[in-house]
Amino acid sequence: MDDRPIVKFDTETRSGYSLPDVGKHRYLSHPKADVLMFSYKIGAAPTQLWEPGMPVPMYFQNTRSFRFAAFNAAFDQLVINVFSKKYGFGKLRTDQMVDVMAIAARYGLPQSLGKLGKALDVKLMKIARGTVLKNKICSPNKKGVFEYTKEEFQEFREYCIRDTDSMDEIIRKLPASTLSDNEQKIWEETAYINARGVPIDAWSVSQIQKIIEHYTKKQEPYVGWVTKQQIQTVGQTDKIKIWCAEKGVELPNLQVQTVAKVVDDLEGEEVLSTDYSAVLELLKLRQLLGGAAHKKFKRLFDMTVDNIIYDNLRYHGAGTGRTTGGGFQLLNLPRAKVTLKEGQSYNEAVIALIAQFFNLKILKHSDPLGESKKLVRPMIKAPKKQTLLVADWGSIEYILLMYYAGEWEKVEKFRNGNDPYIDFATELFHVAYADVTDQMRQEAKPPVLGSGYMLGSGVPRRDPPGGLIGYALGYGVVMTDNQAEFATNTYRNEHPRVKASWYALKNAAIRAIKYPGIPVSVSIEDGAHSLNTSFLCAKDRTGRSWLILTLPSGRQLYYCEPWIAMGKYGEVIKHKGVNPDTKQWGVVYLKPQRIIENIIQGLGRDILQECTPRLRQAKFNIVLTVYDEVGCVSPVEGSQQRLREMEKIMCIPPSWMPQLPLRADGYISKRYKKA
Repeated sequence: MDDRPIVKFDTETRSGYSLPDVGKHRYLSHPKADVLMFSYKIGAAPTQLWEPGMPVPMYFQNTRSFRFAAFNAAFDQLVINVFSKKYGFGKLRTDQMVDVMAIAARYGLPQSLGKLGKALDVKLMKIARGTVLKNKICSPNKKGVFEYTKEEFQEFREYCIRDTDSMDEIIRKLPASTLSDNEQKIWEETAYINARGVPIDAWSVSQIQKIIEHYTKKQEPYVGWVTKQQIQTVGQTDKIKIWCAEKGVELPNLQVQTVAKVVDDLEGEEVLSTDYSAVLELLKLRQLLGGAAHKKFKRLFDMTVDNIIYDNLRYHGAGTGRTTGGGFQLLNLPRAKVTLKEGQSYNEAVIALIAQFFNLKILKHSDPLGESKKLVRPMIKAPKKQTLLVADWGSIEYILLMYYAGEWEKVEKFRNGNDPYIDFATELFHVAYADVTDQMRQEAKPPVLGSGYMLGSGVPRRDPPGGLIGYALGYGVVMTDNQAEFATNTYRNEHPRVKASWYALKNAAIRAIKYPGIPVSVSIEDGAHSLNTSFLCAKDRTGRSWLILTLPSGRQLYYCEPWIAMGKYGEVIKHKGVNPDTKQWGVVYLKPQRIIENIIQGLGRDILQECTPRLRQAKFNIVLTVYDEVGCVSPVEGSQQRLREMEKIMCIPPSWMPQLPLRADGYISKRYKKA
C-alpha cells in the first residue's frame, strides 16, 4: 500500500493540433504546444493555480515524495513530463499516478468528469461553459491564431480550478479513493503498453491516404448529381434519411448492415421506379465513400508520431473489466483480407497491393477504397530487423463457460483436442465427427458462441431479426425458424449445467438484494457443483448500495444501487448504470444472460491480465492486446523459438482454475493480419 500524500491536479494545454483527432503524443509534439496552467490541491487546503512565470510548487519539483491524482491521469502525466525541462517540473512515474477515471470505470460509473459528477450528485460540478472556452483558448482559429479576451481567460482559470475541486469531491464520493493494489498494477501495465505504442508503416499510410483523398474528391460530386444538389456528401446522414424517406424508402439509421440490406432489397427488384433507382444510386455511393477504410487511414495518418501510434488501449473500458480500444481502435478493424496469388506469401501480397497505390494503378480498379480496406491491418508493421509475434487463446469463452458450469465431458473433449464447433455439429446434423463438413462447422458456430449466453432462437421473427437468427447473420449463416429453434433446444439439452447456471445466478442475485449484508454463494444441482461465485448487496463508505459479484478469480464486479421490480415473467433486477445504447447514466436491467456473459468475459480478462506480466518478465515487448489476442515485437533471429515460448506461457492455467485447458496459437509476420 502506497501511503504517500496525494496531490490532485488538472492541466490545461494548447496546441496547433486537435487532441481528439491526433491523440496526446502528437498533440503535445506540435511547435505551439504548451502548458497554459494547472490547478492543484493537497488535503483540505484550498485549490491553487500555477501559470508559466510563477515559481513551480514544491509538489511538482520533488515529485518522488507524492502521488498524483488526475482524471485520465496518463494525459496529465505526459504533459508534466513533456514540459519538465522547460519549466523545471520533476518527472512523474506511472506508478505514482492515481487515475480517477479508472476508479470510476472500475465501478461501472461514467468515464467523463461532467457525467460522473452528475451521477454522484456532486455540488461542485464541472463548469458547462468550459468547452466553449477550451475551443477558443486552447485551439487556434482558421487563421492559426488563438483568439480570446482577458475576461474569457480569467473564466478559464476559474474553470481549471473548478475541475480539480469537482474531482476532489468526486474522489470523496467514489466507493474508494484509489484502485486496489492489483488493479493499479493492471492500470500501470496498460499504460506501459500504451506508451510503447504500435509500430506503423507510416510511408505507405501517407501514400494510401493521398490516393483515398484524391479518389473521394472525384466521386463526391456524384452525390450532388444524384440528389439534384440536395445532398453534397455521404456524411450528411440526417439529410440522406429525409431524402430517402421522401422517395419512399424509410431508413432507421445508416449503419453498414442497414444500408447493405436496403441495397440488396432494391437490387433484387425486377423493375425500379425513378425514385427508387435514385435511392439505390445514393446508397451505393454511401457504401463506396462512407466506409471505414478511409476513416481508418485518416486516423492512422493523424495519430502517427515517428512511425508509432500510441494509446490504443483503454483500461476497464467494459463493465466486465476488459480492456477496450482507444485512439486508432484496434478492436474495430476491417475484416477484409489481401488476396494471395498462388505461391505468394502474405507479406509479398501486401507489398504488391501497396505498390499499386504508389504507381497509381489502383485508380484503374473498380473499387480502390475496397482495396485500401484490405491494407488497414497490414499497416501495423514491425521495425527493421524485428517481426510481430501474435497469438490468441482458442475458443477461450467456450472453455471458460464449460469449466465454470461443470460440463466436464465437454472440458475433457476440449483438452483432448476436439473442435467445439465440430462437436456441436455432430449433434445438429447427426453425423460422425470425421464427417462434419466446413459448412456444417460454420453453421454450428453461432449457437455455440451465442446460446451459452442464454440467446433465444429469435422465433417469432422480428425485423431486423433477433435472437440466434439475427446473431447467425453476422457469421454469414441464414437460419430458418425450425433450424434456429432446433439449434437452441439442442444446445440447452446438451449443456444442462450451463442452462442451470443461468437461473441459479439470477436467483442468487435476487436473494442478495432482498437480504443485504448476507453473502449468497451460487451452486447448481442441489449443491453438487459450486460455481465459486457469490453475490453480496452492501453499502460503500458513502452509504450507496452496490450488488457485488465475486468471480472465481476473486475479482469483483459492481452494479450500482440495485433493486427488484416485477417484469412480464416475474422478478427482474434493475440498477443504475451506463446505458449501452445511449451511453447515458440511467436505469438498466441486469438480465440472467448479462450476468453469465459478464462472468465469462470477466474471467477471460483475468486470464489475460495474469498472463501479460508473465510475458513481460520473459522479456516480451507487448504492443497490443485485442480481445483474446496478444501482439509483441521481437527480433527476427530466434523468432520461432520465441513464439513457442509465448504460446507456452499463454497456456499456463490460472491459479483459480488450475485444471483449465488452454490453447494458444500464433503466427510470425512482418505485418499484422487477421489470423
